[in-house]
Amino acid sequence: MEVLSGMAEKQGHTHVYEGTRAFMNINSGWLKKKDPIYVFGGPPANNPAFLKYEIPKWHKKRIEAKVKMLHIYTKDNTARIKMLNKMDYTSAGYIPGKFSPNMTTSICGDEIILTFWHKTALIIQIKSEIAAQTYKEFFKVLWEQVVVPE
Repeated sequence: MEVLSGMAEKQGHTHVYEGTRAFMNINSGWLKKKDPIYVFGGPPANNPAFLKYEIPKWHKKRIEAKVKMLHIYTKDNTARIKMLNKMDYTSAGYIPGKFSPNMTTSICGDEIILTFWHKTALIIQIKSEIAAQTYKEFFKVLWEQVVVPE
């Protein structure tokens, strides 16, 4: 039994949370890691307080910590992409074609969070080096297709 327990522990851990506060807490914790943050998808535009107050404060702390962020959006977020690209330690773009997720996938170090944007955000946090590496490789494939608006 001890051998099986050790094997499961090395695979990783998963946690489920609700609400934008959990999303912000996880992302704030990532700033201490100093690892790049890779994101595809984004919060819905129908959450103006979250986008107007919480996210800008977090970006300010991220930039102060010199944490690099690469972000892939949909084409309809061109204004946000342009704004992000003016920030230090930040690169953003969009993938051409139909790509309209109602979720955000974020990767940092050995962690992944999948955030489903509904009335209350549902966050699945995965802590696994193997899973995070796989998601980073997938992100790099997507990043090769990114278009940066002028």
